[in-house]
Amino acid sequence: MYTKILNASIIRILFVLALSLFTITKSQAQLTKGNWLVGGNLSFSSTKYSNQVTASYSQIDFRLSSSVGYFFADRISFGLKPGYTYVKSDVGASSTSVSIFTIGPFFRYYFLKPEKTVNLLSEVNYAYTVSKNNNNPPSSSNLFSILAGPVIYFNQSVGLEFLLAYSRANYSKDVSENNNIFQFGIGLQVHLEKLK
Repeated sequence: MYTKILNASIIRILFVLALSLFTITKSQAQLTKGNWLVGGNLSFSSTKYSNQVTASYSQIDFRLSSSVGYFFADRISFGLKPGYTYVKSDVGASSTSVSIFTIGPFFRYYFLKPEKTVNLLSEVNYAYTVSKNNNNPPSSSNLFSILAGPVIYFNQSVGLEFLLAYSRANYSKDVSENNNIFQFGIGLQVHLEKLK
């Protein structure tokens, strides 16, 4: 009896794998002129730390970002990236919360032809950032980013991206500080075909 159940399970798994491979090999991303690119990211983290020597520490981090772009030529898109981040930190009896709003344009280029299942992309973007801290007046910064990496398409509309990024943040005149940031990220993009 267990052998029949195991064999049926193996057959189902093999069928799903074969169907997935067929779907991937027959995919063609909508990277052509007149199509739209929509994506987003949502993350939440909670950290708690305590020991007998220092004060207890906890932090909540909530991030929401999105992107909307338009292909004005084959493999070339231009669009906007709005985002919001909320961070709340508690150290001992003191509490700090920060709200960060970002918006800015991006320019994206895909190197390979649209019919490829795996493609390579590069992107340049700029974001204007405003931070509101409950203990300090608002501050602003300019964030310039360059990113690149492969994207794997599951079908004509959905792609999974693996991107390396370098960003440089320049803060407002009242804060003489610059940050250099290196990141690795995974993102999901949806390509919407133009109406015919």
